[in-house]
Amino acid sequence: MNYRKLLIRQLALSLLEGAHHPVGLANSIAGCVNLTLRDALPLAEELARNLDWGSLTVMQLEQWLEASERLAVLYRSQRLRVVKWPLTAIPAPQRAALGSAWGLPPFHNTDHLAQWCGLSPGDLNWYSQRYPNQRPDARKLQHYHYQPRHKSDGSQRILETPKSRLKSLQRKLNHDLLNKVPVHDAAHGFVAGRSVKSFSRLHVDRPVVLAMDLKHFFLSIAPGRLVRLFQRLGYDLAVSKALIGLCLNQTPEAVLSPIHCLATRQRYRQPHLPQGAPTSPVLANLMAFRLDLRLEAAAHGQGFCYTRYADDLAFSSHRHDRAATRILQRQVRSIAADEGFAIKEEKTRVMTRAGRQQLAGVVVNKKQSLPKAEIKQLEAILNNCVRYGPHSQNRARHPQFRAWMEGKLAYVQHLAPHHFERLQRHFELIQW
Repeated sequence: MNYRKLLIRQLALSLLEGAHHPVGLANSIAGCVNLTLRDALPLAEELARNLDWGSLTVMQLEQWLEASERLAVLYRSQRLRVVKWPLTAIPAPQRAALGSAWGLPPFHNTDHLAQWCGLSPGDLNWYSQRYPNQRPDARKLQHYHYQPRHKSDGSQRILETPKSRLKSLQRKLNHDLLNKVPVHDAAHGFVAGRSVKSFSRLHVDRPVVLAMDLKHFFLSIAPGRLVRLFQRLGYDLAVSKALIGLCLNQTPEAVLSPIHCLATRQRYRQPHLPQGAPTSPVLANLMAFRLDLRLEAAAHGQGFCYTRYADDLAFSSHRHDRAATRILQRQVRSIAADEGFAIKEEKTRVMTRAGRQQLAGVVVNKKQSLPKAEIKQLEAILNNCVRYGPHSQNRARHPQFRAWMEGKLAYVQHLAPHHFERLQRHFELIQW
Protein backbone atom coordinates (compact mmCIF):
# COMPACT_ATOMS: atom_id res chain seq x y z
CA MET A 1 0.00 0.00 0.00
CA ASN A 2 1.44 3.40 -0.97
CA TYR A 3 1.44 6.39 1.36
CA ARG A 4 -1.44 8.18 -0.41
CA LYS A 5 -3.77 5.22 0.11
CA LEU A 6 -2.68 4.95 3.72
CA LEU A 7 -3.35 8.66 4.25
CA ILE A 8 -6.82 8.29 2.72
CA ARG A 9 -7.59 5.38 5.04
CA GLN A 10 -6.51 7.28 8.15
CA LEU A 11 -8.38 10.39 6.99
CA ALA A 12 -11.55 8.32 6.48
CA LEU A 13 -11.29 6.92 10.01
CA SER A 14 -10.77 10.40 11.45
CA LEU A 15 -13.76 11.81 9.54
CA LEU A 16 -16.06 9.02 10.73
CA GLU A 17 -15.04 9.65 14.35
CA GLY A 18 -15.87 13.38 14.33
CA ALA A 19 -18.92 15.57 13.76
CA HIS A 20 -20.34 15.51 10.22
CA HIS A 21 -21.25 19.16 9.60
CA PRO A 22 -18.75 21.25 7.55
CA VAL A 23 -16.90 22.78 10.50
CA GLY A 24 -16.74 19.43 12.32
CA LEU A 25 -15.41 17.70 9.21
CA ALA A 26 -12.84 20.48 8.73
CA ASN A 27 -11.69 19.96 12.32
CA SER A 28 -11.33 16.21 11.68
CA ILE A 29 -9.30 16.85 8.51
CA ALA A 30 -7.02 19.42 10.19
CA GLY A 31 -6.58 17.10 13.16
CA CYS A 32 -5.50 14.21 10.95
CA VAL A 33 -3.31 15.80 8.24
CA ASN A 34 -1.10 18.87 7.95
CA LEU A 35 -3.81 21.33 6.84
CA THR A 36 -5.15 24.45 8.52
CA LEU A 37 -8.89 24.75 9.16
CA ARG A 38 -9.10 27.34 6.39
CA ASP A 39 -7.45 25.01 3.85
CA ALA A 40 -9.54 22.04 5.00
CA LEU A 41 -12.94 23.79 4.87
CA PRO A 42 -13.62 23.56 1.07
CA LEU A 43 -13.01 19.80 1.14
CA ALA A 44 -15.16 19.51 4.28
CA GLU A 45 -18.03 21.36 2.59
CA GLU A 46 -17.87 18.95 -0.36
CA LEU A 47 -17.94 16.00 2.02
CA ALA A 48 -20.94 17.36 3.95
CA ARG A 49 -22.84 18.15 0.76
CA ASN A 50 -22.24 14.94 -1.22
CA LEU A 51 -22.28 12.08 1.29
CA ASP A 52 -24.96 10.37 3.38
CA TRP A 53 -23.18 10.22 6.74
CA GLY A 54 -25.94 8.23 8.40
CA SER A 55 -25.09 5.01 6.55
CA LEU A 56 -21.56 5.68 5.27
CA THR A 57 -18.95 2.91 5.65
CA VAL A 58 -15.17 3.26 5.85
CA MET A 59 -14.77 1.68 2.41
CA GLN A 60 -17.34 3.98 0.77
CA LEU A 61 -15.67 7.05 2.27
CA GLU A 62 -12.25 5.85 1.10
CA GLN A 63 -13.58 5.42 -2.45
CA TRP A 64 -14.99 8.95 -2.42
CA LEU A 65 -11.72 10.42 -1.13
CA GLU A 66 -9.75 8.42 -3.69
CA ALA A 67 -11.80 9.99 -6.50
CA SER A 68 -11.76 13.53 -5.04
CA GLU A 69 -9.95 15.98 -7.35
CA ARG A 70 -9.75 18.55 -4.55
CA LEU A 71 -7.96 16.08 -2.25
CA ALA A 72 -5.60 15.08 -5.08
CA VAL A 73 -4.63 18.74 -5.58
CA LEU A 74 -4.11 19.22 -1.84
CA TYR A 75 -2.00 16.04 -1.65
CA ARG A 76 0.36 17.35 -4.34
CA SER A 77 0.45 21.05 -3.47
CA GLN A 78 0.55 20.75 0.34
CA ARG A 79 2.66 17.55 0.54
CA LEU A 80 -0.03 16.05 2.75
CA ARG A 81 1.18 13.94 5.66
CA VAL A 82 -0.70 12.29 8.52
CA VAL A 83 -0.09 14.03 11.85
CA LYS A 84 -2.57 11.99 13.92
CA TRP A 85 -3.11 8.27 13.59
CA PRO A 86 -6.71 7.44 14.61
CA LEU A 87 -5.96 3.70 14.39
CA THR A 88 -4.44 3.93 17.86
CA ALA A 89 -7.61 5.40 19.37
CA ILE A 90 -10.56 3.81 17.58
CA PRO A 91 -12.66 1.14 19.31
CA ALA A 92 -11.89 -2.55 18.81
CA PRO A 93 -14.86 -3.28 16.48
CA GLN A 94 -13.68 -0.57 14.07
CA ARG A 95 -10.09 -1.87 14.30
CA ALA A 96 -11.39 -5.31 13.34
CA ALA A 97 -13.20 -3.75 10.37
CA LEU A 98 -9.94 -2.10 9.32
CA GLY A 99 -8.12 -5.43 9.54
CA SER A 100 -10.81 -6.94 7.35
CA ALA A 101 -10.36 -4.14 4.80
CA TRP A 102 -6.64 -4.91 4.68
CA GLY A 103 -7.42 -8.60 4.25
CA LEU A 104 -5.95 -9.67 7.60
CA PRO A 105 -6.99 -13.11 8.91
CA PRO A 106 -9.67 -12.77 11.64
CA PHE A 107 -8.32 -14.65 14.68
CA HIS A 108 -11.15 -14.66 17.23
CA ASN A 109 -9.14 -16.62 19.83
CA THR A 110 -5.96 -18.66 20.19
CA ASP A 111 -7.72 -21.88 19.12
CA HIS A 112 -8.63 -20.19 15.86
CA LEU A 113 -4.99 -19.06 15.47
CA ALA A 114 -3.76 -22.61 16.15
CA GLN A 115 -6.11 -23.98 13.49
CA TRP A 116 -4.84 -21.40 10.98
CA CYS A 117 -1.24 -22.40 11.80
CA GLY A 118 -2.05 -26.09 11.38
CA LEU A 119 -1.12 -26.75 15.01
CA SER A 120 -2.85 -28.17 18.04
CA PRO A 121 -3.46 -25.63 20.84
CA GLY A 122 -0.69 -27.32 22.83
CA ASP A 123 1.79 -27.05 19.95
CA LEU A 124 0.90 -23.39 19.43
CA ASN A 125 1.63 -22.80 23.10
CA TRP A 126 4.98 -24.56 22.72
CA TYR A 127 5.98 -22.54 19.65
CA SER A 128 4.70 -19.19 20.87
CA GLN A 129 4.79 -19.17 24.67
CA ARG A 130 7.59 -21.51 25.76
CA TYR A 131 10.83 -19.71 25.14
CA PRO A 132 13.95 -21.90 24.68
CA ASN A 133 15.03 -23.85 27.74
CA GLN A 134 18.09 -22.20 29.27
CA ARG A 135 19.79 -25.51 30.08
CA PRO A 136 22.86 -26.10 27.85
CA ASP A 137 21.72 -29.67 27.14
CA ALA A 138 18.32 -28.61 25.78
CA ARG A 139 19.45 -27.62 22.26
CA LYS A 140 17.15 -30.14 20.55
CA LEU A 141 14.12 -28.53 22.18
CA GLN A 142 15.02 -25.03 20.99
CA HIS A 143 13.41 -23.46 17.95
CA TYR A 144 16.52 -21.68 16.61
CA HIS A 145 20.00 -22.38 15.25
CA TYR A 146 22.70 -19.98 16.50
CA GLN A 147 25.76 -18.60 14.71
CA PRO A 148 28.00 -16.02 16.45
CA ARG A 149 29.23 -13.36 14.02
CA HIS A 150 31.89 -10.66 14.30
CA LYS A 151 30.91 -7.21 13.03
CA SER A 152 33.25 -4.81 11.22
CA ASP A 153 33.55 -2.61 14.33
CA GLY A 154 34.87 -5.54 16.40
CA SER A 155 31.65 -6.22 18.31
CA GLN A 156 29.75 -9.48 18.20
CA ARG A 157 26.22 -10.42 17.23
CA ILE A 158 24.34 -13.70 16.99
CA LEU A 159 22.53 -14.85 13.88
CA GLU A 160 19.41 -16.66 15.11
CA THR A 161 17.81 -18.77 12.35
CA PRO A 162 14.49 -20.48 13.07
CA LYS A 163 14.26 -24.22 12.46
CA SER A 164 12.19 -25.35 9.50
CA ARG A 165 8.74 -25.69 11.13
CA LEU A 166 8.86 -22.33 12.88
CA LYS A 167 10.36 -20.68 9.78
CA SER A 168 7.43 -21.91 7.69
CA LEU A 169 4.98 -20.47 10.25
CA GLN A 170 6.80 -17.12 10.20
CA ARG A 171 6.74 -17.02 6.40
CA LYS A 172 2.99 -17.70 6.52
CA LEU A 173 2.59 -14.82 8.97
CA ASN A 174 4.51 -12.55 6.61
CA HIS A 175 2.51 -13.54 3.55
CA ASP A 176 -0.99 -13.59 5.04
CA LEU A 177 -0.75 -10.86 7.69
CA LEU A 178 2.33 -8.69 8.18
CA ASN A 179 3.04 -7.82 4.54
CA LYS A 180 -0.53 -6.52 4.18
CA VAL A 181 0.01 -3.81 6.81
CA PRO A 182 1.49 -0.70 5.15
CA VAL A 183 4.92 0.61 6.02
CA HIS A 184 6.07 4.21 5.64
CA ASP A 185 7.14 5.42 2.19
CA ALA A 186 10.62 6.16 3.57
CA ALA A 187 11.23 2.48 4.47
CA HIS A 188 13.08 0.60 1.70
CA GLY A 189 14.63 -2.42 3.39
CA PHE A 190 12.73 -5.74 3.15
CA VAL A 191 9.79 -4.11 1.33
CA ALA A 192 8.45 -5.58 -1.92
CA GLY A 193 9.35 -3.40 -4.89
CA ARG A 194 11.98 -1.45 -2.95
CA SER A 195 15.69 -2.06 -2.52
CA VAL A 196 19.02 -0.49 -1.66
CA LYS A 197 18.79 1.15 -5.09
CA SER A 198 15.50 2.90 -4.30
CA PHE A 199 16.84 3.75 -0.82
CA SER A 200 19.86 5.61 -2.23
CA ARG A 201 18.27 7.03 -5.42
CA LEU A 202 16.78 10.07 -3.71
CA HIS A 203 20.22 11.19 -2.51
CA VAL A 204 22.11 11.13 -5.83
CA ASP A 205 24.08 14.27 -6.79
CA ARG A 206 23.32 16.26 -3.63
CA PRO A 207 25.70 18.83 -2.10
CA VAL A 208 25.42 17.19 1.32
CA VAL A 209 24.43 13.69 2.44
CA LEU A 210 23.99 12.78 6.11
CA ALA A 211 24.17 9.10 7.09
CA MET A 212 23.25 7.86 10.57
CA ASP A 213 22.74 4.34 11.96
CA LEU A 214 20.35 2.95 14.56
CA LYS A 215 22.06 0.93 17.28
CA HIS A 216 20.75 -2.59 18.04
CA PHE A 217 17.75 -2.05 15.75
CA PHE A 218 16.03 -5.43 16.29
CA LEU A 219 17.08 -5.75 19.93
CA SER A 220 15.64 -2.31 20.78
CA ILE A 221 12.01 -3.23 20.05
CA ALA A 222 10.26 -4.18 23.28
CA PRO A 223 7.72 -7.06 23.29
CA GLY A 224 5.05 -4.82 24.82
CA ARG A 225 5.16 -2.53 21.78
CA LEU A 226 4.62 -5.53 19.50
CA VAL A 227 1.62 -6.66 21.57
CA ARG A 228 0.10 -3.21 21.17
CA LEU A 229 0.73 -3.33 17.42
CA PHE A 230 -1.33 -6.52 17.04
CA GLN A 231 -4.02 -5.14 19.34
CA ARG A 232 -4.28 -2.05 17.13
CA LEU A 233 -4.82 -4.41 14.20
CA GLY A 234 -7.92 -5.78 15.93
CA TYR A 235 -6.64 -8.87 17.80
CA ASP A 236 -7.37 -9.49 21.48
CA LEU A 237 -4.62 -9.68 24.08
CA ALA A 238 -4.28 -13.49 24.12
CA VAL A 239 -4.02 -13.72 20.32
CA SER A 240 -1.61 -10.77 20.21
CA LYS A 241 0.69 -12.43 22.75
CA ALA A 242 0.58 -15.72 20.82
CA LEU A 243 1.43 -13.92 17.58
CA ILE A 244 4.44 -12.14 19.01
CA GLY A 245 5.52 -15.38 20.69
CA LEU A 246 5.86 -16.92 17.23
CA CYS A 247 8.18 -14.06 16.25
CA LEU A 248 10.35 -13.55 19.38
CA ASN A 249 13.23 -15.46 20.90
CA GLN A 250 15.28 -15.54 24.09
CA THR A 251 18.87 -16.60 23.47
CA PRO A 252 20.08 -19.44 25.74
CA GLU A 253 22.86 -18.52 28.16
CA ALA A 254 25.21 -21.11 26.67
CA VAL A 255 25.13 -19.29 23.31
CA LEU A 256 26.01 -15.88 24.76
CA SER A 257 29.64 -16.60 25.68
CA PRO A 258 31.10 -14.85 22.56
CA ILE A 259 29.27 -11.62 23.50
CA HIS A 260 31.57 -9.55 25.71
CA CYS A 261 29.32 -6.50 26.16
CA LEU A 262 27.14 -7.05 29.23
CA ALA A 263 24.37 -4.72 27.98
CA THR A 264 24.17 -6.58 24.67
CA ARG A 265 24.07 -9.94 26.44
CA GLN A 266 21.17 -8.71 28.54
CA ARG A 267 19.28 -7.68 25.39
CA TYR A 268 19.69 -11.19 23.97
CA ARG A 269 18.46 -12.72 27.25
CA GLN A 270 15.19 -10.80 26.95
CA PRO A 271 12.50 -11.67 24.37
CA HIS A 272 13.60 -9.91 21.17
CA LEU A 273 13.27 -9.96 17.39
CA PRO A 274 15.88 -12.51 16.25
CA GLN A 275 18.15 -11.49 13.40
CA GLY A 276 17.62 -14.35 10.96
CA ALA A 277 13.85 -14.80 11.35
CA PRO A 278 11.82 -13.79 8.26
CA THR A 279 9.30 -11.90 10.43
CA SER A 280 11.87 -9.69 12.19
CA PRO A 281 12.59 -7.10 9.47
CA VAL A 282 8.89 -6.79 8.60
CA LEU A 283 7.90 -6.22 12.23
CA ALA A 284 10.81 -3.82 12.72
CA ASN A 285 9.61 -1.74 9.76
CA LEU A 286 6.09 -1.61 11.20
CA MET A 287 7.41 -0.63 14.62
CA ALA A 288 9.53 2.12 13.02
CA PHE A 289 6.52 3.71 11.28
CA ARG A 290 6.20 6.58 13.74
CA LEU A 291 9.99 7.01 13.77
CA ASP A 292 9.93 7.35 9.96
CA LEU A 293 7.00 9.76 10.15
CA ARG A 294 8.77 12.05 12.62
CA LEU A 295 12.19 11.84 10.96
CA GLU A 296 10.68 12.73 7.59
CA ALA A 297 8.96 15.76 9.13
CA ALA A 298 12.19 16.86 10.87
CA ALA A 299 14.14 16.42 7.63
CA HIS A 300 11.65 18.46 5.60
CA GLY A 301 11.79 21.18 8.23
CA GLN A 302 15.52 21.61 7.60
CA GLY A 303 15.31 21.28 3.81
CA PHE A 304 16.36 17.61 3.67
CA CYS A 305 14.76 14.45 2.28
CA TYR A 306 14.84 11.16 4.19
CA THR A 307 14.92 7.40 3.52
CA ARG A 308 15.67 4.35 5.69
CA TYR A 309 17.05 0.92 4.84
CA ALA A 310 16.71 -1.29 7.96
CA ASP A 311 18.93 0.52 10.50
CA ASP A 312 20.57 2.88 7.95
CA LEU A 313 19.15 6.42 7.98
CA ALA A 314 19.90 8.71 5.04
CA PHE A 315 19.25 12.44 4.64
CA SER A 316 20.28 14.81 1.85
CA SER A 317 19.69 18.38 0.79
CA HIS A 318 19.96 20.54 -2.34
CA ARG A 319 21.98 23.05 -0.33
CA HIS A 320 24.91 22.65 2.04
CA ASP A 321 23.73 24.45 5.16
CA ARG A 322 26.02 23.46 8.05
CA ALA A 323 23.71 24.91 10.71
CA ALA A 324 20.69 23.02 9.33
CA THR A 325 22.74 19.81 9.21
CA ARG A 326 23.75 20.18 12.87
CA ILE A 327 20.17 20.94 13.92
CA LEU A 328 18.90 17.90 12.03
CA GLN A 329 21.46 15.63 13.72
CA ARG A 330 20.28 16.80 17.15
CA GLN A 331 16.65 16.28 16.15
CA VAL A 332 17.34 12.76 14.85
CA ARG A 333 19.04 11.78 18.13
CA SER A 334 16.14 13.18 20.15
CA ILE A 335 13.41 11.57 18.02
CA ALA A 336 15.20 8.20 17.96
CA ALA A 337 15.53 8.23 21.76
CA ASP A 338 11.88 9.22 22.14
CA GLU A 339 10.86 6.25 19.94
CA GLY A 340 12.98 3.77 21.90
CA PHE A 341 16.04 3.69 19.63
CA ALA A 342 19.60 5.00 19.88
CA ILE A 343 22.03 6.37 17.30
CA LYS A 344 25.36 4.63 16.71
CA GLU A 345 27.41 7.82 16.91
CA GLU A 346 30.61 6.39 15.43
CA LYS A 347 28.75 5.65 12.17
CA THR A 348 27.42 9.20 11.70
CA ARG A 349 28.87 10.81 8.56
CA VAL A 350 28.35 14.16 6.88
CA MET A 351 29.44 13.69 3.25
CA THR A 352 29.94 16.49 0.72
CA ARG A 353 30.76 16.38 -2.97
CA ALA A 354 34.42 16.90 -2.13
CA GLY A 355 34.64 13.26 -1.01
CA ARG A 356 32.91 9.98 -1.68
CA GLN A 357 29.22 9.95 -0.73
CA GLN A 358 28.22 6.37 0.04
CA LEU A 359 25.02 4.89 1.46
CA ALA A 360 24.64 1.18 2.28
CA GLY A 361 27.53 0.38 -0.05
CA VAL A 362 26.19 2.48 -2.95
CA VAL A 363 28.13 5.54 -4.19
CA VAL A 364 25.75 8.45 -4.91
CA ASN A 365 28.06 11.34 -5.91
CA LYS A 366 27.03 11.79 -9.57
CA LYS A 367 25.04 8.62 -10.19
CA GLN A 368 24.38 5.36 -8.41
CA SER A 369 27.40 3.08 -8.59
CA LEU A 370 29.59 0.75 -6.55
CA PRO A 371 33.01 1.64 -5.07
CA LYS A 372 35.84 1.28 -7.60
CA ALA A 373 37.78 -0.99 -5.22
CA GLU A 374 34.84 -3.41 -5.09
CA ILE A 375 34.60 -3.54 -8.90
CA LYS A 376 38.36 -4.04 -9.26
CA GLN A 377 38.37 -6.84 -6.69
CA LEU A 378 35.54 -8.65 -8.48
CA GLU A 379 37.29 -8.22 -11.82
CA ALA A 380 40.50 -9.67 -10.37
CA ILE A 381 38.62 -12.72 -9.04
CA LEU A 382 37.04 -13.27 -12.46
CA ASN A 383 40.39 -12.97 -14.23
CA ASN A 384 41.99 -15.46 -11.85
CA CYS A 385 39.05 -17.83 -12.36
CA VAL A 386 39.76 -17.71 -16.10
CA ARG A 387 43.51 -18.26 -15.64
CA TYR A 388 43.65 -20.71 -12.74
CA GLY A 389 40.15 -22.16 -12.55
CA PRO A 390 37.21 -21.20 -10.32
CA HIS A 391 38.24 -23.53 -7.47
CA SER A 392 41.39 -21.45 -6.90
CA GLN A 393 39.28 -18.38 -6.04
CA ASN A 394 36.69 -20.02 -3.79
CA ARG A 395 38.60 -19.13 -0.64
CA ALA A 396 35.43 -18.87 1.45
CA ARG A 397 34.42 -22.36 0.29
CA HIS A 398 30.98 -21.42 -0.98
CA PRO A 399 29.15 -24.69 -1.74
CA GLN A 400 27.60 -23.09 -4.85
CA PHE A 401 30.45 -20.84 -5.99
CA ARG A 402 29.07 -20.27 -9.48
CA ALA A 403 25.67 -19.21 -8.11
CA TRP A 404 27.46 -16.92 -5.65
CA MET A 405 29.39 -15.28 -8.51
CA GLU A 406 26.21 -14.91 -10.56
CA GLY A 407 24.63 -13.17 -7.58
CA LYS A 408 27.57 -10.76 -7.40
CA LEU A 409 27.22 -9.96 -11.10
CA ALA A 410 23.46 -9.46 -10.77
CA TYR A 411 24.13 -6.96 -7.98
CA VAL A 412 26.58 -5.08 -10.23
CA GLN A 413 24.05 -5.10 -13.07
CA HIS A 414 21.42 -3.68 -10.72
CA LEU A 415 23.53 -0.87 -9.23
CA ALA A 416 26.40 -0.28 -11.68
CA PRO A 417 25.26 -1.46 -15.13
CA HIS A 418 28.07 0.52 -16.81
CA HIS A 419 30.53 -2.03 -15.33
CA PHE A 420 28.43 -5.13 -15.92
CA GLU A 421 29.15 -5.95 -19.57
CA ARG A 422 32.92 -6.02 -19.05
CA LEU A 423 32.64 -8.28 -16.00
CA GLN A 424 30.10 -10.53 -17.72
CA ARG A 425 32.54 -11.14 -20.59
CA HIS A 426 35.16 -12.37 -18.09
CA PHE A 427 32.57 -14.61 -16.43
CA GLU A 428 31.63 -16.24 -19.75
CA LEU A 429 35.27 -17.27 -20.30
CA ILE A 430 35.44 -19.30 -17.07
CA GLN A 431 35.67 -23.07 -17.51
CA TRP A 432 33.24 -24.42 -14.94
